[in-house]
Amino acid sequence: MTLNTTPTHTTETDPGVVGNSRLTATVGVVLLIALLIEGITIFDVNSMFALHAFVGLFLLPVALLKMGSTAYRFVKYYGGDPAYRQKGAPHPILRFLGPLVVLSTVAVLGTGVTLLIFAPDNSDTLVPVHQASFIVWVSVKTIHVLGHIL
Repeated sequence: MTLNTTPTHTTETDPGVVGNSRLTATVGVVLLIALLIEGITIFDVNSMFALHAFVGLFLLPVALLKMGSTAYRFVKYYGGDPAYRQKGAPHPILRFLGPLVVLSTVAVLGTGVTLLIFAPDNSDTLVPVHQASFIVWVSVKTIHVLGHIL
């Protein structure tokens, strides 16, 4: 009699799926808290500029980690990994919004960093672009977060 030593995992017990889900969710919570602080600074960005810039720069690696963990799940799922296939794809609305979330995040953080580097020389051009990218980003991100909550 031979024993089957191959571990059988469900999506609830597969260490890769569980770890990726936990990382993505934890980083999402950190992002929400940091973004709440960032949002508060918008009401008086001139007097809270240092905090606005600090939190904005803090968001860069956190946002990259979130995009990386999500991209990892994407690659594993569409690459045919059985555990990720069993877990299934995100809701279709979230899949549609994913690229928009990424593009708008890159736009708002990219224009913010560009403003820090090149302001005040280009602030007449960059501030409206940063503000517009923020409006697009907050709209898409709100739907994205609500999609996960629901």
